[in-house]
Amino acid sequence: MSYSDIPFDIQEEWRVLVAEIQMHNQLYYEEDLPLISDGEYDALYRRLVQLERRFPGLVTNESPTQGLHIRLKEKTEEVAHLFPLYSLESVYSMKEVEQFVTRTSKAQEGERVSYVVEGKIDGLTLALFYKKGKLLSASTRGNGIVGENVTKHIQNISYIPFEINFDLMPEELEVRGEVYIEKHDFEEFNRCRSIQGESVFANPRNAASGALRQLDPDQVAHRGLKFAIHGVWPEIEHSYSAAIDLLKTLGFRMPLSYGSGTTPETLMHYFEEASSKRDSLTFEIDGLVYKVDDWKQRNRLGHRAKSPRFAVAHKFPAQSSITVLEDIQVQVGRTGILTPVAVLSPILLGGVQITRATLHNEDEIAKKDLRIGDRVRVQRAGDVIPQVCEVVYPKYRNTLAHDTASSFVFPSECPACQGPVIRFQGEVARRCISGLKCPAQKIWSLYHFVSKEGMDIQGLGPKNVRSLYQAGILTELVDLFNLSQNKDHWMTLEGWGKKSIDGVLRAIEYQRYNISVGAFFYALSIPNVGKVTAHFLAEHFTPETLINISKAELQEMLKDIQGIGVVLAQSISNFFHHNASKIQEILKYLFFKRIKNTLVFLPLQGKRVVFSGKFQHATRRDLMKRAQYLGASVGEHISKHTHYLVIGSDPGSKYAKAQTLQVETLTEEEWMIFLEAFSS
Repeated sequence: MSYSDIPFDIQEEWRVLVAEIQMHNQLYYEEDLPLISDGEYDALYRRLVQLERRFPGLVTNESPTQGLHIRLKEKTEEVAHLFPLYSLESVYSMKEVEQFVTRTSKAQEGERVSYVVEGKIDGLTLALFYKKGKLLSASTRGNGIVGENVTKHIQNISYIPFEINFDLMPEELEVRGEVYIEKHDFEEFNRCRSIQGESVFANPRNAASGALRQLDPDQVAHRGLKFAIHGVWPEIEHSYSAAIDLLKTLGFRMPLSYGSGTTPETLMHYFEEASSKRDSLTFEIDGLVYKVDDWKQRNRLGHRAKSPRFAVAHKFPAQSSITVLEDIQVQVGRTGILTPVAVLSPILLGGVQITRATLHNEDEIAKKDLRIGDRVRVQRAGDVIPQVCEVVYPKYRNTLAHDTASSFVFPSECPACQGPVIRFQGEVARRCISGLKCPAQKIWSLYHFVSKEGMDIQGLGPKNVRSLYQAGILTELVDLFNLSQNKDHWMTLEGWGKKSIDGVLRAIEYQRYNISVGAFFYALSIPNVGKVTAHFLAEHFTPETLINISKAELQEMLKDIQGIGVVLAQSISNFFHHNASKIQEILKYLFFKRIKNTLVFLPLQGKRVVFSGKFQHATRRDLMKRAQYLGASVGEHISKHTHYLVIGSDPGSKYAKAQTLQVETLTEEEWMIFLEAFSS
């Protein structure tokens, strides 16, 4: 099939892929500033290979499949490599590992093949050129033929010897490896940049590149850069592993060598072991590398245009990938917040199939210019909820999306109850203000109402609450106090028996007389009101007061209280205005526990105290309760209104902020001594 016979949409996709891959080649190999992960790059490259195999008429000399076509930056001093510095082909499955072993074994005329297994350190490739045992130059990978001269920057990189025993080596020698930065050094590097007002690096590889190429050479010593070998040219000794062993005796280092194997099963065993221990390493690896050990066997296999045939990189499952944004759905949470959720074409991230991801709020959608039909990059790091990071090809929407990508319009009414939706000043989220009348908020509110921090009804976890909700027994908060009237129906439900039902009823009866006003306020799921604010609110109002005064009057009263701003006052007043009748029904069943204080005076009355860190002599909760007993208002954040910060070990950012605001800071021991003066 000639080029003119190839469908236009295929031609256009090929052109887009070529342009994108060439751009990423330039960024990765020359600028050392990759914008996408290796997994994402491999997906693009594999798609290009698929198109060219299906339509051979697409292939030209400029295609990335035919070799690297990148240029070095202007005014860059170039260094030619002794032998081309190839990149490695990536594999992702047991099947591909088996294919690699089969392919490399077939070419060996019946000889047994041994494969060396090494960790693939995620760093910056560096080539060190020695002549007669002396280091003359250091260069980046560049385009594989020539690289950028960075010799002046390597003086303080660990494990780079500047002179080696010439008697053991050929006159000219090139040692290849990775410059990398360990995790703790990476964190410190970013911390220093943040303090100086500079942008932080996204990952250790970028940090290593930035430290090596952009800093003053004298500063490299402070960045903790290290060098790990993974190759040598020309061939020395009888095998690759013997060559590496010799280089180690000369001062080089290979921090992660797993051993060797001859079968796919052995290689996979190493891979599974490395995957399970990956997070415990002091540096980042993104997979393993399998290499034919014997030099002669390697030479029989040779090289492709971009990669050797005798080695592959077995990558860990991707933590980010590219997929299609099929739809955007809006969910309603416990406090009425409308959260957009991305519906995605299925992808595997970290070995888990992902079909949905959070979009946070409408501002994020607008900021990223997300449209239904876009190809997007999705990230799942540290086993957190998947997130849509960015649109991958916004300028090629019409050719890469399923259909023409369409802008998303955020709903102006609640998708669950069709009630009004409001975005309060200073908030990024829209909220349904129907409160307990909204069915979507109702089920979440039921979960929260009976939780440990709310009514604390033992035996009513989320699963059991849903069971009662679906049976129509518990559909409103007030139904909790009438469950005994539905006992016969309750007994018929799966998982319930007389003993478990009686236990729940006893817990409800006990809490009717023992819940505090603060716990009740928290149990109601008032928007923006956490535990501390709920108890603070209880110090100033009774529930009856909040539901019996006008919305405007309540809002003014709330704004006069220190610590409650305009947004929070508006949120609280709206909630009690919309839910007054439902709260009134609940109050008929409750007899609040009155917390009495036997002290003649409250020494911490009017004082705001914040706790931060890990404490040795008491739990944080106990320390907070004790402070409240002495009249203090316990806060969660440091502000100019904070009087004391009590710190344990690892106090975090609160300590630094307290120092800036000149807030008095006490250690746990100092705080305990302070409290002893008021012990009864």
